[in-house]
Amino acid sequence: MTFSIGIDIGGTFTDCVVRAASGEVIFDKAFTTPADLAEGVVDAVTNAAARRGMTAESLLSQTAAFKIGTTSPVNRLINRKGARTGLLITVGHEDALLIGRVRQKTDGLAEGERSDIRAWRKAEPIIPSDLTRGVIERVDSFGDVVVPLDEASTRASARELVAAGCTAFAVCLLWSFLHPAHEQRVRAICLEEAPEAFVTISSDIAPLLGEYERCATTALNSYLGPGTAADLRSLDTRLKALGLKADVLLMQSTGGVVDAGFAQRRPVYMLSSGPVGGVAASRTMSERLDPSIHTQRNLIATDMGGTSFDVGVIADGKPIETPVSIHNRYRILVSAIEVISIGAGGGSIAAIEPVTGVLQVGPSSAGSVPGPVCYRLGGTEPTVTDANLVLGRLSPDRFFAGRHALDVEAARAAIASKLAAPLGVTVEQAAEATVRIVESRMADLIRRLTVERGFDPRSFSVVAYGGGGPLHAGAYAVDLGVPFVLVPVAASTFSAWGIAHSPIVHDAAISAPAILGEEGGPVRATFARLAEAKSAKSATSGNGGVSALYVDMRYRYQMHEVRVPVQASELGAPGLNRVLMDRFEQLYEQRFGAGTALRAAGVEVTTFRHITTVGFEWNESAPSLDGPPAGSATRRPVFLDGAWQNLPVIRLESIPATWAQAGPCMVEGDLMTIFVRDRQTIVRLPSGDFAITLDGGSPSGRSAAEDN
Repeated sequence: MTFSIGIDIGGTFTDCVVRAASGEVIFDKAFTTPADLAEGVVDAVTNAAARRGMTAESLLSQTAAFKIGTTSPVNRLINRKGARTGLLITVGHEDALLIGRVRQKTDGLAEGERSDIRAWRKAEPIIPSDLTRGVIERVDSFGDVVVPLDEASTRASARELVAAGCTAFAVCLLWSFLHPAHEQRVRAICLEEAPEAFVTISSDIAPLLGEYERCATTALNSYLGPGTAADLRSLDTRLKALGLKADVLLMQSTGGVVDAGFAQRRPVYMLSSGPVGGVAASRTMSERLDPSIHTQRNLIATDMGGTSFDVGVIADGKPIETPVSIHNRYRILVSAIEVISIGAGGGSIAAIEPVTGVLQVGPSSAGSVPGPVCYRLGGTEPTVTDANLVLGRLSPDRFFAGRHALDVEAARAAIASKLAAPLGVTVEQAAEATVRIVESRMADLIRRLTVERGFDPRSFSVVAYGGGGPLHAGAYAVDLGVPFVLVPVAASTFSAWGIAHSPIVHDAAISAPAILGEEGGPVRATFARLAEAKSAKSATSGNGGVSALYVDMRYRYQMHEVRVPVQASELGAPGLNRVLMDRFEQLYEQRFGAGTALRAAGVEVTTFRHITTVGFEWNESAPSLDGPPAGSATRRPVFLDGAWQNLPVIRLESIPATWAQAGPCMVEGDLMTIFVRDRQTIVRLPSGDFAITLDGGSPSGRSAAEDN
């Protein structure tokens, strides 16, 4: 029997999902080990294998695909532990990273910081000015060489940077995506001077418009490259020693996995790899539900882990993507499934703001080390997890499948001394206030991604996953007016589930700005050039593959681009530009409103994209949940709405298909807890997943009134 394994390394837990060729699915997790991520991965695989009565060695030796979403690049960026990197850039533009753009002052700031002009400042350049050198050369906006490359001075600069301790180089020359030869020669010179160096050239990593963003993308890739490559090699070595024969595949921010070699060369593509897995899983989950039960194609994917709360939006069955993503206050030219995060996880620390005396929750997190106070691993600051435990919403004995007992009294003592006493309230009131604040922050983030973009949350279903999502979704769904919440049976490991299901995807893009006229010659020629470059750079794993073509289009002098699909058959047909123009205007008005299109303004094409997808075919059945007989339930005091209530606690593993239960109640499993509020009903779907309906909502996402 062969298996496919998906791994998601989070800030607190490392999750593992195992899919068998027969359709069986098992899942488990382990604490993330920041000092050595491979250790946490092996622990998670070991725990999952044990659920099937296997050893990690036996499981790995029979694994056909091992896919992972890694936090290695983003952790290195946040902690500023990247390689000492030198920047080689067209002379006269040495301060490109420092100057950036005006909006960089607020990029990546939290909501509170955005409203405080005193917090507005640009990110510290990832490469300091003393490690930046100007390259004598110049290419114009038509791709013509104005000043030839001065190889002698370039070599001298490379030697200076090597002498300064640089082990990585970033090369970003003006208009290099139209004439890459200068960058290619600079890369060769760097490698001649330092053969072991990690070198990134912008015409490879981001051959796109936008000098600052292209430079930042190139710089970050080289800064993160050596360390990420070392982490991945260490992980691969560890797994191969345990019997893994398959290649390790890495999840990208764009969705889909790539081989480890590609990932080591392009770590900047992996910065959102874990959260993206959950959005991809949400779309897949919705597709596999019975249409008579759930017909909506609009989903809000919400992931509450131990460190953060991540949200993605799926509109009309497609995840919303962004051509530019922000990481650690840097804009990078990597097209990605949009996932916005805030520090609102189970480990988010609750504290009294010293100036105002107001209770504040997050963004600081206790992570897995030292963790919440109740973990008894050295944490001293009260967290959201401590608050939920004190309120009776978490079982101290069943947490993490009973492997790690939680200390209720330690959590109470921390909340009493650091929150309740300063506020002059009871421990329970302080704990409930902590939970309400974090739930309000979650609802606010969802509004930013829906209401502020013209979407009505009431026409969406929420997918709640992560260790804490099912515990809190009933509250923020009510706040938003969402009538229906989907809770995957594998909610606590759902991002890993999405990674395990992800196909191989190779995404190639190039900017070739052109005004869209009547003839399609330039469009055809650029796609032909892109296909040739793509096939030369990457060999797609697997058999066959499906290609998709897109162009990014905009009205002249506007900043808002719209991604327009192109059929391969259209490239050889007459009237291509007219077809693209019509399609662009339709999509433009869908996004910005009827009547906003104005063809007379002129339309230009900026970027061409060629995406190849190779899927894995697997049968699948619902995860098996072996437990006590159906209907087994106990009761537990839960503090709710200012008072203790004795609520039923149903063991998740005992619940049969088509089961329903009115709230308030708790549904408790080995790896997650679902909290069903008053005026809510939880049902088990035939797929094995769960749904919470609010205020009389039906499992189809329609209200009871609409069904009558």
